[in-house]
Amino acid sequence: MTMPHQTKRHDAAPPRTVSDKATARSSVRAWSIDILLDAFARIPLSVQRLLGSGLGLAMYLSRTRMAQVSRENIDLCYGALRPESRRSLTRRSMIETGKTMAETAFAWKAGHHSVRNLINRVDNEAIVTSAIASGQGLIFMLPHIGNWEILNHYLGARYGLTHMYQPNKDQTIDSLVQDYRSRTGTEFVPASLSGIRAQLVVLRNGGTIGLMPDQEPDVHTGVFRFTTVTFSSRQCSKAD
Repeated sequence: MTMPHQTKRHDAAPPRTVSDKATARSSVRAWSIDILLDAFARIPLSVQRLLGSGLGLAMYLSRTRMAQVSRENIDLCYGALRPESRRSLTRRSMIETGKTMAETAFAWKAGHHSVRNLINRVDNEAIVTSAIASGQGLIFMLPHIGNWEILNHYLGARYGLTHMYQPNKDQTIDSLVQDYRSRTGTEFVPASLSGIRAQLVVLRNGGTIGLMPDQEPDVHTGVFRFTTVTFSSRQCSKAD
C-alpha cells in the first residue's frame, strides 16, 4: 500500500524587528569600541598624549563644533585679549582636550594602581579630611578641567565617591562605559531625580558625592532658583 507523500512544514523564523536590528548594531559598536580602546591602551602613555595632541589640533583646524564652542567661550571670557591671542588660546585648549581624550583609554583600561601612580601630589587634602571627619558629608565640585576619569581612581578609592554623570543615549554603550568606570572605586548615578535621591542618601550618611557644574537634571525633576545677569551683552543663568 502506497502512502501519500507527506512533507514537513517548517515554520518560518519571525522577521527581525527594527528594535532587534538596532540592538545588534549597538552591540557591534560597543564591541568595536572595546577592542579599539584595548589596543590604544597598550600604547605608551607618552605616545597616547602625542596622538591626542594631533587629534586636538585636527579638531581645531577642521573647525569642529567643539572647537567653535571653545572659541566662543574664550571670546566671551577673554575679550580684552588680541584676536591672535584668543586664537592661540583656543588652539592650545583643543590640543589639551585631545590629550585628555587620548588618556581616557588608559584611565579606563589600565590597572587601578597604574592609574593611581600618575597622581604624584595632592595639595590641601587636610581640608577634605577635616570636612569628612565632621560627619556632615562632602560635595566635590569637579569641572571638566584636566582628566577627571583619572581623578575618579583617587577619589573613589580614598573617599568612596558617588558621582553624578550624564548617561549615554545608547544603553549598550552606557553599560560598557560604566563597566570601565566601576573599576575606579567611584559609584556613578545618573543626572536625574533618582541620582539626586541617591546622592542625598550618601550625604545624609556623611559620605562624599561629586557634581559637575555643567550637569543638571531633566526638566521638572528639580527645584531651581534663577538669577539672570548680564555678561558680555548676553544673558547667563545661574541655578541653585
